[in-house]
Amino acid sequence: MKKDIQKEEIKFLIKGIELLDSNIIYPKAPLIGVVIFKFDVNVEIKIINEQSLIMAIVSIDILDNNTTDKYGFIRVNCVFSIENFMSFVNTETKVLDFPKQFMTTINSISLSTTRGIMYDHFRGTFLNGAILPILDPTFLENNTK
Repeated sequence: MKKDIQKEEIKFLIKGIELLDSNIIYPKAPLIGVVIFKFDVNVEIKIINEQSLIMAIVSIDILDNNTTDKYGFIRVNCVFSIENFMSFVNTETKVLDFPKQFMTTINSISLSTTRGIMYDHFRGTFLNGAILPILDPTFLENNTK
């Protein structure tokens, strides 16, 4: 009998948060006036079966909206432990199958966590106002590995 893996509650917690990389690229001339920042956002999902982990690596390029000059970069890894990981492996195909809503939740938590790290990390620099806007986590295409 095929088990309905979509209806089982996922028991998970944040296992770790890591600042993997960041940099600030200071402009050649001082920024005058209001700078509107643009953010190129990517979320890469890595699944570690042996340890029942999901890693969401959020990479954000911070650009000038008008000139597309790159002013900075940050990459954060949010690690989630899934208590009932094996419940979401299809017994027939051996393929991991988390519900789409759960993956949206992982994206949302990871983006919010990265936003807070950005705010703290760039405080006191010219990127102080580069606050990542609230994004719809369903628009992100996950690159799962």
